Amino acid sequence: MKNTCTGADLIIENIALNDETYTAAHLDTYPLNDRQVYNLAEALKKNSYLNYINLFDCHLSEGNLRLIIDALKKNKGIKHVIINEDIGENLFQEIIDAVSITKLSPKL
Repeated sequence: MKNTCTGADLIIENIALNDETYTAAHLDTYPLNDRQVYNLAEALKKNSYLNYINLFDCHLSEGNLRLIIDALKKNKGIKHVIINEDIGENLFQEIIDAVSITKLSPKL
């Protein structure tokens, strides 16, 4: 069986390369399968330059969303996530918490 590479696979590979010039990933409208979501999560954990990811209409299951959320928690660079899945309030809040950049320092 021939191994095929989709546009989503190429985007995920670019994320995995951790290239400082690759700061935005547009995966919108690519339905991602479990393998792609796993590869994306692993790439996000190691990437330090990406600051924007669009996952609009990627047909992510709750389990796949949890993989992405766990990866976002480890990725300190991503500040913007676009997603349209009906994920419920708890998962929505987890995404917000994972990409939150506001850190308050106590007054000295």
